[in-house]
Amino acid sequence: EIAELKVNDERQQKEIAELKVKDERQEKEIAELKVKDERQKNEIAKLTKGVKELEDSIQSQQWTIEKDLEYKRKHAENSMHRMDNQRQQAENEKSRCNGELNSLKEKCNLAAVLIIIIIIGVCWLCMYYNSQNGR
Repeated sequence: EIAELKVNDERQQKEIAELKVKDERQEKEIAELKVKDERQKNEIAKLTKGVKELEDSIQSQQWTIEKDLEYKRKHAENSMHRMDNQRQQAENEKSRCNGELNSLKEKCNLAAVLIIIIIIGVCWLCMYYNSQNGR
């Protein structure tokens, strides 16, 4: 019976040793998994930071583009207003010039009528003078 107990004890000691080896292996695996988990957390942190930087960059670029478009829109509106004002000024100048031209035409017509009247008057005077001298 003692021999059986010794054999049984040796078997149990062997099982305990195997369990200790197995336990050490599992602890080593747990330690490796913790290291791997920490690396993955660091990688996730890096990726999250990179995504945040990209989002910030995109937002900044979007803001810059929006401000640039707003500036260009205002510049285009101002240019349109300037062109409208210049067009209006040109139309006003054209109207003024047409008025002056019409006034000059009227004066020329009046001058032509006066010249014709003067010529007729001179001719009439000449004819009258000749008819008086001819008697």
